[in-house]
Amino acid sequence: MNFCGGYVGIACVDGSCPKANAEEYAERGMDITKKCSDCFYYKGCEDCGLAGTEHCVKALDKVSLITIQNKAVTFILDKYGIYYSGKEPADNLKAPYGRMKAEYGYEHNPIFAGVVGQKCEFMGAKTDGSVLICLEVPAIEVKFQNYYEWSDLVYFMECPDEWNGDISFDEYVKNTLHKPNLGQHNAWQATLSCIKKEWVTGVYDIPETFISRHIGSGGANILQKIGKQSQPVKYQACTIPENAHRYVVMRMGEVIDVLLMQNKNDKTWSFINMSKGHICSCRFATVEDAEADMERHKNDKRIIDYVKVM
Repeated sequence: MNFCGGYVGIACVDGSCPKANAEEYAERGMDITKKCSDCFYYKGCEDCGLAGTEHCVKALDKVSLITIQNKAVTFILDKYGIYYSGKEPADNLKAPYGRMKAEYGYEHNPIFAGVVGQKCEFMGAKTDGSVLICLEVPAIEVKFQNYYEWSDLVYFMECPDEWNGDISFDEYVKNTLHKPNLGQHNAWQATLSCIKKEWVTGVYDIPETFISRHIGSGGANILQKIGKQSQPVKYQACTIPENAHRYVVMRMGEVIDVLLMQNKNDKTWSFINMSKGHICSCRFATVEDAEADMERHKNDKRIIDYVKVM
């Protein structure tokens, strides 16, 4: 029987949960249950308190998610209708991402999100220059993990010699990705292979209360829908000099803010990479020449596209 992460049985709430009482069970010489998916009380929909209600995970056509993304991702969604994450991951994430992609059939890097209505932890998400993107995603598009099981998977893939579990590490990986230990007391994590424009229900600035509740809180707090008092935002251009031109340049999984400004001495034009903080060495006689250079990079597939903001 496949374990449902949304299962809430009688033993989950009446004090007889074998996992919660593991120490007492051990003292009595009884079998210890370490994962909800191994619980001998589990009967699936038969005794689940949520079965047949609007909260039943299996009954959901869509799942409410919130993801933290760079503001410029909204540009990609507006222009292309879909966003993929292709940015080169950190060294310690290459192997975990590779295994997740293989197990789930993802072509691109996973996009991480929190599940509305469940406890969530966003540690590791970059909040500077980012926004909250609220999504209503078809359930079939969503994969769930236990945030801390995933964190352990990342750690032990980097330090395999430290693994000393009761099962093989390969089995642990498969359980983490396909049979996560999820329930009302666990920190949920969701992954997507992409974000589609039609899934987006709102884009919001990240309030300090969200950061304090869900980043570094240990997954102790339930993720709520963004309140009506929060104002939706769009990616807005910064204030720049009158004679400057601003572009958003899209690479695979990376969005870069670029200014094109005229050099005071020789009146040529140079690109300034605002995202990485440096002035590009190339100089162009005109704005048209500079944009033609970006077109060449686009044709050479060094960039995906660019959008002139102002």
